[in-house]
Amino acid sequence: FKTLPEIIPDDVPYQGLRNYWYPVMPAKELRQNQLTPFRLLGDDLVLFRAEDNTPKALSDICPHRRARLSLGWVNLHSPGTVSCPYHGWTFDGAGQCVQKLTEGPDAPLPRMQNTKAYPTVEKHHVIWVYMGNTAQVPELDDNIPHVAHAMSGSWPWFIHWDWNVNYLNSVDNTCDAAHGAFAHARCSQFLDQARWGKFYGRELDCDGLEVGVETTGPEHRGNHFASGWDCHVPGYIYFKPQPPIWPAGAIFWSVPIDDTHMRLFT
Repeated sequence: FKTLPEIIPDDVPYQGLRNYWYPVMPAKELRQNQLTPFRLLGDDLVLFRAEDNTPKALSDICPHRRARLSLGWVNLHSPGTVSCPYHGWTFDGAGQCVQKLTEGPDAPLPRMQNTKAYPTVEKHHVIWVYMGNTAQVPELDDNIPHVAHAMSGSWPWFIHWDWNVNYLNSVDNTCDAAHGAFAHARCSQFLDQARWGKFYGRELDCDGLEVGVETTGPEHRGNHFASGWDCHVPGYIYFKPQPPIWPAGAIFWSVPIDDTHMRLFT
């Protein structure tokens, strides 16, 4: 078995597209007084909550001696800070080095020894991180079509699975309208899917692609089927509201961890 990076040229964005917001975890999984490491688009991050409970994300690599901040402490000396486990250099949620604990908390600070901070927000019960140009950070709901609607319904979504595969494999699968009635024939969401039909793809005004099946074979047998869904960059599909399966719609997101790992988030 070969992965996509082994068989397709290097100009393919195997580690994901920059300048987009990405869901990282359900908000309930990011707890106070806890450091949570996560790799996103090949970048190693450490996530934590500041003193006011807002989420923060920094590079997990301490600029002093390259140790993992996620192995250190949160709130060790000052609320809302992360201290490196190697020498105790301490950073706030903006990535500013605010203390050198090996020389005492009042020691002069080194110049230019900050670490990268990533825009982070808690919205729709999810922790999101923006991976791109921090000088021009778009609003989440403007950057990601449908997210406000699909992730604010009454259904307790927001579960995830980590897979040892490139996210493009998953994107290819979720955009494939033909496989649902067969690969998911025993799944309640596609239990009544027509076995065949005329498949289509249509451009959307929001730069996405709608794919689906216009049934020409046997009629749908019940209420559990999906006739079409929208595919969007940077790698998610949106099911329109369709009771009883998706009463508020649904998003299935192939989140790139690195070139050989991904998180399926829904």
